[in-house]
Amino acid sequence: MVTEERDGLDLVLGASGSHFRELMRHAPFSVQMLSATGRTLWVNDAWSTLWGLTREQVEDYNMLEDAQLERLGVAPYIRRALNGEVVRIPAVPYDPEKTLPGRSRNADPMRWVGAIAYPFYRREALAAVVLIHEDVTAERRASAALRESEEKFRLLADTIPQLAWMARADGYIVWYNRRWYEYTGASPEQMEGWGWQSVHDPQVLPEVLEQWKNSIAQAAPFEMVFPLKGADGQYRIFLTRVDALRGEDGSVRAWFGTNTDISELKRMEEALRDADRRKDEFLATLAHELRNPLAPIRNALEVFKSPNLDPATAAEMRDRMERQLRQLVRLVDDLLDVARVMRNKVELEKDTVDVRTLFDRALETVQPMIEESGHELEIALPEAPFQIHADPVRLEQVVVNLLGNAAKYTGPGGRVRLSARREKEDVVIEVEDNGVGIAPEILPYVFDLFVQAGSSDARSRAGLGIGLTLVKDLVELHGGSVQARSDGPGKGSRFAVRIPFVEPVERDKAADNPIPATDPHYYRLLVVDDNEDAAESLAILLRVQGHDVMTAHDGPSALRVADLFRPALVFMDIGMPSMDGYEVARRIRATPELAGTVLVALTGWGQQEDRRRSIDSGFDHHVVKPVDPLTLTQIVGGLAAGVRAPRDRTTRTRA
Repeated sequence: MVTEERDGLDLVLGASGSHFRELMRHAPFSVQMLSATGRTLWVNDAWSTLWGLTREQVEDYNMLEDAQLERLGVAPYIRRALNGEVVRIPAVPYDPEKTLPGRSRNADPMRWVGAIAYPFYRREALAAVVLIHEDVTAERRASAALRESEEKFRLLADTIPQLAWMARADGYIVWYNRRWYEYTGASPEQMEGWGWQSVHDPQVLPEVLEQWKNSIAQAAPFEMVFPLKGADGQYRIFLTRVDALRGEDGSVRAWFGTNTDISELKRMEEALRDADRRKDEFLATLAHELRNPLAPIRNALEVFKSPNLDPATAAEMRDRMERQLRQLVRLVDDLLDVARVMRNKVELEKDTVDVRTLFDRALETVQPMIEESGHELEIALPEAPFQIHADPVRLEQVVVNLLGNAAKYTGPGGRVRLSARREKEDVVIEVEDNGVGIAPEILPYVFDLFVQAGSSDARSRAGLGIGLTLVKDLVELHGGSVQARSDGPGKGSRFAVRIPFVEPVERDKAADNPIPATDPHYYRLLVVDDNEDAAESLAILLRVQGHDVMTAHDGPSALRVADLFRPALVFMDIGMPSMDGYEVARRIRATPELAGTVLVALTGWGQQEDRRRSIDSGFDHHVVKPVDPLTLTQIVGGLAAGVRAPRDRTTRTRA
């Protein structure tokens, strides 16, 4: 059969067959000659290179029997050519490995190939069909790569958080990414060209246009911050950057731009600037608030130096010093409490709280300020006893801060009203005044740290701007809320605290005063503090009460004195160098001769963890500096009441 087909090829080519074969063999395009039955008669070198095959490898191959060509739709074209038509066959992806596995020597044999089929006749009969192939693999692969690249670019452009766009060299915008349309709510027709101006702030647009046109004229990058209007009609701040895509000669071929939403960043920057400003104001106010009580204390100390000091003046000076000291202590306590709350270090110690008693205790603190300003104070409570379950100390702190604010922000002779009531499932405590009021722009921020409201005169007496922050935090710790209301400057204000009502829990009333005050007894006492002034001043206070007192200023000295002196009670600082108070307490507890000694931690550290460490180290009490004289008397008086039975109860008085 093969011999017959070769003879047929010679008949087709005739006497010039050898010349034709030689010419076609070296042609730069692929040539394949088929017999009338569909078998390959001859191929040139370009065909072998194209498919990685020789003619001998396809002797048993019939194109009319190729299932791959049938599936690709090429077989019908071959049949038409064998029927005598000149046929153009469209390019298709053909892989010889699928039809003739293992024969092609090409590493990647798949090719995109089209062809023209020419029928050859001899003596008016079809003798053969010549296929001239057109290899478009490179073009198709380049097109596919370009399409993939464009798809990747489009996916990237639509995925990035920025608004993105492209413009011609003259600035005419021809493309936006999806996020641009999502943000602006505009259509492509509205935005094409220079339509983007419609989403710009009219007041800023002239400056944007001027800078953009300058960039186009100078072929220079563009960078600017300006607002863009969103689909909701609101403007947000964007950082816009534009750079050029340049040709080989350096000229601008296109512009690529992005708009990055920096509204939140701008808001944070403004918040930081505001916080920094408030911090500076706070530090200045803190210095002012500290100097205020320190000045009369210093003046009083100078008065005490006078040799002609009469008892009445001395008593007046002592009263002034005590008032100012209480103000200092409260100031420091508020600062520490805010820090503790912000670090989630405050733990509530809830108990049964009688609201009338709560108000009485709060008024003890604020009454002098109210009386000094000549305010009219109104208190409104239900007639029936009114108790809630809360932390009495913290709730008192809330009421004191609100009353103190009302007193400070109300002019002389004003009115302050304090009330409490049950309202559905809540307890509502309100403080109302007819003072300077709160401006509408300040009202949403009145509970923020360091914020102060009111006139400049009121602010000069308004404290550190931490009281309302502390109120809000403490109320929320109780599961409640606080709201501020005001009709504006000069129209007073009202603060309403809501705390979920919980039925009070009955408890042992004997626990109300764990350290009872008793008749005076006199004891050996030891004061340990590395601050000599603190230690000696406390020792003097205890000595004038009749106690025998010694002092030590470090841990090792405290242990030596305790071993020789055998005190009934030790007041001890915690933060001492080399050996802290915790270690001293542990060593005293390990000494049998001192087993009955009462240990009192007298320290500036007052958090819950500090108290726990004190108890774990062997302390009986934990007292935060500066200690209240009444608390001091109660602790020492507890020795006589048998709160802790000391080993040596011998008392001594100073000679």
